[in-house]
Amino acid sequence: MKKFLFFFLITAVLVNAQDDKFEKALGKYVKMLDSLYTISFDDMIKAKNGVERIAEKETGKWQAQYYAAFFTLMPVFRDTVKSNIDPYLDMVDKYLDKADELSPKNSEVYVLKAFAATGRLMVNPMARWEKYGAIFSRNIELALEYNPDNPRAHALRALSVLNMPEAFGGGYEKAKPLMDTASEMFAKFVPAHKLDPDWGRDMLEEMKNRNKK
Repeated sequence: MKKFLFFFLITAVLVNAQDDKFEKALGKYVKMLDSLYTISFDDMIKAKNGVERIAEKETGKWQAQYYAAFFTLMPVFRDTVKSNIDPYLDMVDKYLDKADELSPKNSEVYVLKAFAATGRLMVNPMARWEKYGAIFSRNIELALEYNPDNPRAHALRALSVLNMPEAFGGGYEKAKPLMDTASEMFAKFVPAHKLDPDWGRDMLEEMKNRNKK
């Protein structure tokens, strides 16, 4: 019995040490999300490469796969070469599929799936609107179904309306109630774990400020 207890305690210590190492390694990249709008493209690529190395090692942690997808997705909106976008997003899909497998019905994963659809749409909006507009809407619906209080789902839905031409029911005035809802959700949101997603406030503020420009 004593041998069993000793083995159990040693195992617990080793697992905790591994978890601490993982949290520290990934945590330094997660902190970068507080300043997404000021990160240079080169630093974004370096972060992407760093998080991908963590994801390759931590194949059983959904957060590792999620942030690998996130940091691979972000350069899509900065890269000026359209032919680079689909290869980035192929990798994003791979990481998100793995995250979905590890953490089924996770609202945060479906927010990123919706975000990735907007990246596909950017390549050729006229030709891709029907397909990827539907994929975006479906993933946002699922994100809100799995967690109706997810502020990032509300913010991304508001962003899609904000960017839509007024003739098609979009624009600032149509998006404002959705932005207000996202603000309410952000005000009360507390992540369950320090590595869980907590980004989007700066994106929402940028959206709100568009009417002031």
